[in-house]
Order: sequence, then C-alpha cells, then structure tokens
Amino acid sequence: MKEAKSGFMAKHLSNALDYITEPEKTEKGQYVAGWNCIPELALKDMLDTKKHFNKRDKRQGYHLIISFPEGEVDEEKAFSVVGAFVRKYLKDEYEAVYTIHNDTEHIHGHIVFNSVNRKTGRKFEYKKGDWERNIQPLVNEVCSSYDLSTLDIQAARNKKEEKKEEIKYKKYDFFSPKKFTRDKLRLLKSVYETYSRVVSSRLNSVLRTGCQVEIFDVEEQRYYEFANSLHESDVVTLIGTDVGDGRIGEPVIMKVDPSMMLSMIDHMLGSTSDDGDDSVTSYTYTDIELRIYNVIVGYMIDVMPDGWSNYIELNFELERLETNPTMMQEISRDESVAIVILDVQLGNLEGKISICLPDSVLSSIFKIMERKSSRDSLSEEEKEETSKIIYEHLKKTSLEMKAELGKSELLLRDIYSLQVGDVINLNKAKDSEVYLTVADKTCFKGYLGTNNKNMAIKISDVYDNTPVSSQRGE
Repeated sequence: MKEAKSGFMAKHLSNALDYITEPEKTEKGQYVAGWNCIPELALKDMLDTKKHFNKRDKRQGYHLIISFPEGEVDEEKAFSVVGAFVRKYLKDEYEAVYTIHNDTEHIHGHIVFNSVNRKTGRKFEYKKGDWERNIQPLVNEVCSSYDLSTLDIQAARNKKEEKKEEIKYKKYDFFSPKKFTRDKLRLLKSVYETYSRVVSSRLNSVLRTGCQVEIFDVEEQRYYEFANSLHESDVVTLIGTDVGDGRIGEPVIMKVDPSMMLSMIDHMLGSTSDDGDDSVTSYTYTDIELRIYNVIVGYMIDVMPDGWSNYIELNFELERLETNPTMMQEISRDESVAIVILDVQLGNLEGKISICLPDSVLSSIFKIMERKSSRDSLSEEEKEETSKIIYEHLKKTSLEMKAELGKSELLLRDIYSLQVGDVINLNKAKDSEVYLTVADKTCFKGYLGTNNKNMAIKISDVYDNTPVSSQRGE
C-alpha cells in the first residue's frame, strides 16, 4: 500500500485494515486477530512506529492473501494456519492484523502488516521472486503441518523456465527511430511494477485463488507490429484515459491471453482447479463469457490509476470490448506505441497481459508531468515573481459590478396590475446599506449617494463570505 497522493498519507493502509476486518466477512469479528498489536489499535500502533523512526512516507504496508481450496478447511483451521504463517513470517518485528473471510465459496485469509520494522526501523523490502523463494515455501510448510494440500513450486518454476527459453528477441530497426527515451520507458516500468502488485492483490481477492502478476517487459513498437500479432478471434479491451480536464488521445488497448482469461472466467464461476489449458491460442467467447470478461477487466482497470498515482492523477474507464481487433482503426498504423507485457501466474497456469499505450496518450501525460515538475522546481522568489506577473495580467480583466438596492416579493396579480406611478416597497430604510456584487458574488457594502450629479455608492465595508461554521472554528 503506497502513500496517498494528498491528505492522510496512510489512507490506503487504513482502508485495507477496515476492509479485512469488516464484521460481515469475519463472523462479526470472531476471526480477527493482531500480531504485535491489538486489532482495534493496529493503525495507531503502526503509525506510532513510523513516527518513532521517521519513516512515514512512501509504502505504508503490505497485504497478503492466502486462499484455500473449496471445502478443504473450516474457518477455525484456516484461522490457525494463517496465524501460524504470520508468526513465522513476521516474527516479532512487524505489527500485523490477520483475518479469515468466509463470504465467498473459498475460505481465504487476509494479512495486512506494517512496512516499518518496529525494532530496527528498517523498511520491509519485497523483491521480485520473494513469493517463490520465501512466501510460498513457508505457506507450504505451515499447510503440511496441518495436513493440507500444498503448491508444487518446482513444477511451476520448471514450466516458467521452459517458456522463457522460447522467447525470441528482435533486432533493433535503425530505420524506425524510437520516440520514447530510456528514462520514459524506465518510468513506465516503475508505474507498471506498482500496478502489478496492486492488480495481484485485486485478482487474488476476486478470483479467490493465488494469482501473481509481475512486469515482464516494456518496449516501443509501431502500432502495426502490435496489430499484426492479434488474431481475428482475439478480444481486446479499449480503455479511455482522463487527466481531469477531459479525455486525452486514442484509447489504451489491453489484451489478455485466451488461456489465462478462460481460467479466470472458470474461477469466477466457482472452479477450484489450479490447472489451465495453456495450449489455447485462439478462442471464440460466448455472450455469457464476454459479460464475465467485461467484469474481470473492469476490476483490473479500477486499480490502474494506483500505478500512476506517485506521478500524476489519471482516471481510466472501460470503453468497450472489441471482438474483432483486426478491423479496429482507433490508432494510426505507424503511430509509436509503448507495449507493457505483464507475466501472470494463476495456479499452475502462466500467461501474458499486453497493454498498448499510444504515443498520443503518453505524450500528453509526459507534458503534464514536465509542467508539474517545472513548477515544483521553482524557488520561492520565482514563484512570487510569477504570481506578480499573472496578477498584472489579471488586473486588466473587465468584471461587471452590480448594486442591489433591495428585494421585494409580489403576487403575480399585483405585478399584472402595476401602473406608471406605482410605488414598490423594498422593505429597507432609505439610509440603509446596499450590497455590491462582482461576478454574481457579494463582495462589498456601501451607502447610496451622488458623485458629480451621478448616482454612486460609497464603500463602507468588505462583505464577509465566510460560512458561519467556519467563523466559529468548526
């Protein structure tokens, strides 16, 4: 859980603790426990540790999920297994809260722990491959001690190595100069490394099984190279990008391997099998499968802004599923695109998710980031000088000012019968203050009079627009 971009930095940590301890998911708190802290005071204890060691920024905590095959354990046994894992994995070094959720067909455990070691003050560091090296072996060890099934790590590793050996690398084409610098590609890699961690957690929860997402590669291509890799039966997702003032560029395109998506759909429908058919390269989805496909990619798109949140505020929205991508004309064939490839492991099945980011989208994002960086780098004197320049330009702006003499309410029949010479009572004393509005906002008080034989108003006070609650300091 990263720090929040604004406001309460530990917002995501707080939200995670609130979510895993929801009473309706944990038998009214029966399956909630703390490690090195009391669950009710866990957030306070974690923040106190961060404050003590002055480690309150960046990553706030970690969220692990342990899923059990349907029908293999009851809540009590799952609670014991997860507790044993927490004690072995975190030892006496990190505050943690762990719970059991039984609101789905698969009983599963949630673990949220602090990112700062309460004894040494060191930040917990999760490195690529830690799941395979440390976490899953320990889960297997604990499960074995409770006579439960385990995951064959060696088989999963061998399968992964076999696929890596088949990877072919293309030669650099000097006739097609690259548009994205190495720094920008590194930035994209950092963004989608964060996204990989977040979407792993989301898919673990949604699919109720172990799902590991890691970034595999980021490269620049021409769009036609990406388009040529698509089959007629492929389904791709078109995603709109919004920076706050509106939609920018062409849609982002996401493609999930058919074998991986079919396995995800099976788990959404209640499957407990960790084996999938990785030989499926082309598949025609039914209408029902497309609806479930839409739901799954919706979950994946919901957390996309989290990957960018350390750099810029973006919103992503699912536009539509395209069932015949070879006919798409959303992006120019020669436009430069960045292709982000994510490696997904779902049980014993491995697959890829490809995300195609058009140059029109990335150029707009990078420009906004550069402007923001330029503003942030200004000194206080430069900011003050810039403010003065802006103010000098604003002073030449014309604004309409109105004086309100008073108000009166009349019945429609009275208005209908008004004649020349009739008098309307404004319900104000003749020497009372009048209000002046600028751009429909009341700004000043004054008294009506004359100046050089013209009607005029003498300003007597500045009108206070502060709400009553703010005046009282609430």
